[in-house]
Amino acid sequence: MQRIRSTLLLLALAGFVVGVVAQQTPSTNTPSGEADSIPQDRASEPAGALPSARGFDGRIVKLGNQFILKNAIAHTSYRLDDQKKAGHYEGKRVKVTATMDSVSNTLHVIDISASSRKD
Repeated sequence: MQRIRSTLLLLALAGFVVGVVAQQTPSTNTPSGEADSIPQDRASEPAGALPSARGFDGRIVKLGNQFILKNAIAHTSYRLDDQKKAGHYEGKRVKVTATMDSVSNTLHVIDISASSRKD
C-alpha cells in the first residue's frame, strides 16, 4: 500500500513539474484559434519587415520632462521619440502618424498634425 501511495505521489509531482515547464517554455507553433504573443497588426508581416505606420489620436501633455500622447477616451498613453515636434503641440489635440514599439510603448513619430476632433 505504501509503495502504491509513493508511486501516485511521484506521478502527481512529475505531472506538476511538466506543467510548470510547459508554461515557461515559449511555443513556436500555435494551434489555430488560440492567441499567440504576436500582436494582431504585426501577425501578417513577414519576418524582418518594418511595422506599418498608423494614426494615433490624443493630446500632447508633459509628464515630468517628457511629452507624451495621452488618449483619455481609450485610457492609454504613449511615449514620443520626437520631443521637439511634440513640444510644438503641447496641450493640443493631435493626430500622430507613427509606428509603435509595443515593448517600450513608444511611438516613432513620422508626423504630428493638429486634430479637428473636439473633446
